[in-house]
This record gives sequence, C-alpha cells and structure tokens, in this order.
Amino acid sequence: LTYDLADVNRSSHSDIIRPRGQGLLPAASAVNTPSDLNITQNAINFRADMQGTLSMDLSFNFDRDMNLALNPRHIRFGDINVSLRNGPNVSVKRMTNYKPYGLKEHTQDVYFYYGRARSSKGFYEDVTQTTITTPISVVIYCDAMTLGIAECNNRGLNTQTDEYNWWKAVNHDTTNGDGDIALSLGTPTEGSGSAAINPTPIPIVTNGENNSVTITRSNNAGTTLPLTVPVDFVLQPNLSYTDRWLLYNEFNNSVPSPFYKVRFIGNEGWAGTGDTGHVVEHNASKRKNQRLGW
Repeated sequence: LTYDLADVNRSSHSDIIRPRGQGLLPAASAVNTPSDLNITQNAINFRADMQGTLSMDLSFNFDRDMNLALNPRHIRFGDINVSLRNGPNVSVKRMTNYKPYGLKEHTQDVYFYYGRARSSKGFYEDVTQTTITTPISVVIYCDAMTLGIAECNNRGLNTQTDEYNWWKAVNHDTTNGDGDIALSLGTPTEGSGSAAINPTPIPIVTNGENNSVTITRSNNAGTTLPLTVPVDFVLQPNLSYTDRWLLYNEFNNSVPSPFYKVRFIGNEGWAGTGDTGHVVEHNASKRKNQRLGW
C-alpha cells in the first residue's frame, strides 16, 4: 500500500516524518504537490489477525521555537494505492491467486496547531482577599490578518480571544493526551509567607479552559504583606508536568518565568493626622495602603 502526503503551508523549519517500521525519513522540499512524500507500507505492516487491514502509524516532528508562533500546518493526504507487489501466486486464507488492488482518493486532511497555555492576566495585583481565582486556558495561533478570518475558520477555529491572532482551543482535552498543564508557586519576590495553588495539574476538558484555578495565601503570623507570588510551569522530569508544545514566550525562545504572578496586599485602611471636618480628595479610598496627611 502506498499513499502520498503534501505539507501545504510548510515553513522553513525542518520536518521529520516517520512511517511505521521505516525509521526516520526527511520530508521532501517540494510544496503544494501531492507527491511531497510517497510512503510505502510493506508486508510487515499487515497482520493476519486483522483480516487484511492495516494500521497506519505516522508521526510528525516539527521544529518549534517558543517565541515564533506559526499558522496551523495543513497536511493533505493524497491517493491511497493498493497493488500486488509479489506474485503471480498469492495465497490468502487458503485462496490462491489472490490479487489485491485498489485506488482511493483520501480527502481527510489534518491540521497541526501551534498552541499555548494562557493565563487570564499576567499580573493579579492589589488582591485584598486571601484567595483569588486565576483562570487558565489553551489557545491556538492563526494569523487572521494574513490568512483571513474565514481561512482560520476553515482550519477549525471559530472562537477568538481578546488577542486578535489567538483562538480558543475549544476541543482541547487533557484526558485525551492533547497536552497537560502543571503549575507551581515560586519563592515570593516581595514579602514573606507561603501560598498554594489548586488544582495542579490543571484539567482542561470543556471549552478549552478551567475557570476554577485558585491561588491562596497563608494567613499566619509569619506572613508579611504585600506578598508577591510568582507562578511557574512545572517541567520534566517531574511526574506531572506541562507539555512543551504548550509553552510560549513572546520575548525569547525560552520557558517563560514566571508564567504569571499574584500580589496580595492588606486592607488596613488609612493612616494620617489632621483635623476633622476637612475635605480630602475624592479618590482617597483606594485599596492600596497609603498614608494621608492634611
């Protein structure tokens, strides 16, 4: 059995395509032709207990920079051909002179997405309560300015975020191996004390987001405010870790650290001296601790 693959909108990044049992093969350099790569599945790939059927195992390895987002990769499957390789006498299940043949146009194309874990905010500041909800989602890159919104829609993307070229990965499901996100809290960069994140790893199984991720600070005597806590990705070789294809850093090709951060402050009111009956400015009731004199 042979079939053809075409990487329709390939980039300059090198690709490795691995048919089952055939080792590593570099992808051809041609673009937009159905003969980019011709793959043959031999007798070793067919099993008698599968009654002549074939399980095709094909892997793609794309180079990916963490700071270079790419439009969805479009892989087009060409025709599938079944032909007699040896003969003329082929025996199958006691049938002699068996002559397999066939030609079928396969129209089920595949898209590979450039995705990332996304926090709703990069900095949650001036948090007066002890617990703050910090939603986490998975988003997919598609340049609507270059391709157009209709083309992004054709690639299965239909829900934009407030970042123009990033779309919600509404079908992302961590239970299906689409990619896990695990987070941990780093050493406070301001103040002292401890905090906890819940849950981690973060399950994302509905609509590409989890709106129940919370950061909670301790409220014991050893805690000093303001307390700024960084949130980082957990990476391999930890048992629970963030898959690398969900890491993105707009500034450089490295793991972003921190992913986001939370700053807890107190709610002690205002301190100052003065006489009663004097008028103060209208915005004096800010949440931050400030000293006021009049």
